[in-house]
Amino acid sequence: MLVRIRACTLNHRDLNIISGTYTSLALKPGAIPLSDGAGEVTAVGQGVTRWKPGDRVAPIFVQRWLGGDLLPEYMPSALGGPSDGVLAEQIVLNEEGLVRIPPANELRAGGHFALCRSHGVERRIRERGAATRQTLVTLGTGGVSLFAAQFALMAGARVIATTGSDDKAARLHELE
Repeated sequence: MLVRIRACTLNHRDLNIISGTYTSLALKPGAIPLSDGAGEVTAVGQGVTRWKPGDRVAPIFVQRWLGGDLLPEYMPSALGGPSDGVLAEQIVLNEEGLVRIPPANELRAGGHFALCRSHGVERRIRERGAATRQTLVTLGTGGVSLFAAQFALMAGARVIATTGSDDKAARLHELE
């Protein structure tokens, strides 16, 4: 799959890699940085069935982690470190390593969607069958927290979100 990158997200992990303070994984020397981004499929290989040119997508952070527990052998496929990241005009990925960006979302928000998916927020909400008796607590009002809140609200869960601003609190209430 060939994906034209339209937007990238710089997160704390990327800053730690750049500053040399990231120690969680062995890094590939000279790896293309950044783990989260969004773009459009521009070409598909033979046998690809999930995607077609023009589809709006975001790569998942750990390309080989497609479900279940996060196993150590999956970690070399983490983007922006052991594997090349998304700070490029075009990237090549396996069709399983992408998620669809909903039509209502802008591509610049798609990078946050990838991070949310890579942390398994949507999967956990769906697997546990979030209902009104369940509560999700988010820290702050960044992209990952907002996507997690939106998924939880769609599933019927109660959301508690922290914020340091009345304006952001008002915007959070608009999600309900």
